[in-house]
Amino acid sequence: MSKSANNRNQPCHCGSGKKYKVCHGGTDQRAALTGTARVALGRRLRVLDQRIKRDIEAFAIAALGEEGLFKLTLPLYSYHLESDTELGWAQLLPSYLFHTIRPSDGLTLRDRYIAARGDTLAAEDRDWLAAHARAWWGLWDILAVEPHLGLRVRDRLTHEERFVIEPRLTSALTPRCGMLARIVDYQGTSMLCGLNPTPLPAWAFELAEQLARKDLGEGRVEPERLREAEVVLRLVGGWQGLCVAIQNKPEPRICNTDGEPVLHCTDVFAYEREREADVVAALSALDGCLHHALVFDPKRPQVKSYALYRQGNKVHLDWETTILAVLEIDARAARVTVTTNSEARADRFRAAVEVAGKATPLTYKGRRATPPSNHVVDGVLGVIAAHDRVAAVPKVVAVPSDDQVADVRTSKEKYFAAWFEARLPVLGDQTPREAAKTHEGRLRLRGLLRELEYLEGRSPEWERIDVRAIRRELGVED
Repeated sequence: MSKSANNRNQPCHCGSGKKYKVCHGGTDQRAALTGTARVALGRRLRVLDQRIKRDIEAFAIAALGEEGLFKLTLPLYSYHLESDTELGWAQLLPSYLFHTIRPSDGLTLRDRYIAARGDTLAAEDRDWLAAHARAWWGLWDILAVEPHLGLRVRDRLTHEERFVIEPRLTSALTPRCGMLARIVDYQGTSMLCGLNPTPLPAWAFELAEQLARKDLGEGRVEPERLREAEVVLRLVGGWQGLCVAIQNKPEPRICNTDGEPVLHCTDVFAYEREREADVVAALSALDGCLHHALVFDPKRPQVKSYALYRQGNKVHLDWETTILAVLEIDARAARVTVTTNSEARADRFRAAVEVAGKATPLTYKGRRATPPSNHVVDGVLGVIAAHDRVAAVPKVVAVPSDDQVADVRTSKEKYFAAWFEARLPVLGDQTPREAAKTHEGRLRLRGLLRELEYLEGRSPEWERIDVRAIRRELGVED
């Protein structure tokens, strides 16, 4: 029997033994719809859902009173955060209130509304509410984002996959962030009908699944469990707890490759203008000073710039040199500046410059220090201050040139070529290749790659790497 001829209540054509409408019926209908048609259907269903929610709310107020209805929301509101907007919370509350909790006789407010309306309920309304009855709350992992159309998602608990029509969210969400959401399938289209207002980044989403698994166990969870009010409340509680942890998370400790906390330091020295030649000669002889201009700025032709470096690198074995500081001699201002990326390096170079300048007195004028959270990576100096290296990373601009794109891609390719053999603390000081050989290592590696995919999804499209290629290289599929 062909798919088109298949009755929705007959056995599915795939031989699964299930009815066609609960097996391949939805998939076949989704495949038949174009993107434009699916968006149009999604808009119509959104209007339908909003209307029915208003009707159920009016019915519930008439049956229970406003105070009685409010009391039903209290268990959920106990997890409400000050940072949650009322608009965002409104995406979560109605689905919990109307379709999840069962205040009496084991019936949801949706069920009581259907019974009260009886034959007066329109057929489309009844079908839509039946679709709601089949929905469940899940931890939905965003696998891909199709701009202006929707999201491909997978529930970590039931292992079900869906393509959700949500054009409004495609600009705000990236692959590998997670949603606590309820998805309704109807006429070959999947819609978000219940959503925690705060998505979680990849690392926090991993923790959300671990918390859920403590109650639900390993392996596939049946959707019926995820319709139970107590289970849903625990999911919401765990999720909101992680939101609080993210809000209170301390700033990360950023270090250079010597393990020193990053602090962008610029020491300023003054000298007597008539002694300029002596100053240049003395500082040019400073150990490790390269005799070529690091940065050529036609607006500052009076500035001589030098890189202070050492051979090799303690962390990145493929680096030929490590940039330690940038020294500039400004003839017009009769000023010397030394820029480093840590206080320890700044102190060492201040002492070295003062020793070198004894024959030509330099006057120390002070230090400007900027923490890494305030760094602006702008051209070569910003790169040095943040990364110890004159890497091929151009100034970030809205529309990069072809050369800039090529430079960034080349830099990332070199980095990840060495990354496979780098020992990483997050992998227990193993290399990615070593971690891929053990069960525990593979679990850690999956989490790391999901986080990498999440971060890459937040980068400009021209700058992203293909994390799938890394997965294939390591033999670690998600």
